[in-house]
Amino acid sequence: MEEKLRLDRKIKRWWFLPILLLMIAVWLEACNNLKEEEPTTISAEKFLTVYTPHKKEIYAPIIKEFEERTGIWVNVETGGTSQLLERIKSEAGVPGCDVMFGGGVESLEAYKEYFQSYKSPQTEQVPANFYAKDYCWSGFSALPIVFIYNKKLVSDLNLPDSWKSLTDPCWKGRIAYVSPEISGSCYTALVTMMSASEDAEGWQMVEEFIQNLDGQLLESSEEICQSVAKGIYIVGITLEESAKKQVNLGEDVAFLYPEEGTSFVPDGSAIIKNCPHEEYARLFIDFTLSKAAQEYLTTELNRRSIRTDVKPPEGLPLLGEIKQINYDISWAAKNNGEIIRHWKELAKGSEK
Repeated sequence: MEEKLRLDRKIKRWWFLPILLLMIAVWLEACNNLKEEEPTTISAEKFLTVYTPHKKEIYAPIIKEFEERTGIWVNVETGGTSQLLERIKSEAGVPGCDVMFGGGVESLEAYKEYFQSYKSPQTEQVPANFYAKDYCWSGFSALPIVFIYNKKLVSDLNLPDSWKSLTDPCWKGRIAYVSPEISGSCYTALVTMMSASEDAEGWQMVEEFIQNLDGQLLESSEEICQSVAKGIYIVGITLEESAKKQVNLGEDVAFLYPEEGTSFVPDGSAIIKNCPHEEYARLFIDFTLSKAAQEYLTTELNRRSIRTDVKPPEGLPLLGEIKQINYDISWAAKNNGEIIRHWKELAKGSEK
């Protein structure tokens, strides 16, 4: 009797084994089928590599929308503008990417020999100052230079409202700025100041401005708005986009456009010469200039569109309402090394 019970238990214990083995076999077959299908979901032909210095909050939604609209998968590699441009230079002949997405167009202009010309049909809605004359780069967003100031520490009667006002001794040691050797936006600001100056070359105003900095320079452009909001500095020179973002955070700051005028130098995109996926690179440039992408810039990212048929972010004036100075992008790119060298000489002299 006991032997029969033990036998019954064994039968009950193992009756489900064949079913379990069958289930495992079916599962393994399904996995194999899935693995066989995976390569067809991302075709090697529908592939694009993009280098970008943009922050993820900028590039991620743009690229995601591009992928969904086109079915082209995008590999993104990030880094600093100078770092990525030097990488493109080192890869000349055997490009490692298809598109440079981002970076001030002065920097792109300086490396134009590594880019190929492409006139997007979308440029019909873009003013000529927002793309290269030879179409080696196209703009992405307009970036006016502004002054941000701490409203608690500045009275309306003493606003730093002009480039010239930044040379007033009352602002000595109170201006947030980064060396133009480090920050692209501060380099743009420097050339803008020179262009707005009454003296022929602009260096007299720059020298007085450097003396007013009192040897105090921040390490990154991101610190400019933050330090003004905290009251560490009273006024800073920055991009409109950055200042607007600080205002939106509810900080007790405001910004203005200098009386003499400002520049609207854009960041941009460029197709790499002899890139492996030129057709898709062109589609990407077309998309970044499209009305849909440009409207997303203004409504979600507080960036100013370069298109004439897209309104600016809420609360910002039209570009035509802001006084603009004549900013020569090609000259700024060509003379970058000499301008930085002279800046360093003046900065070193002010320390004595």
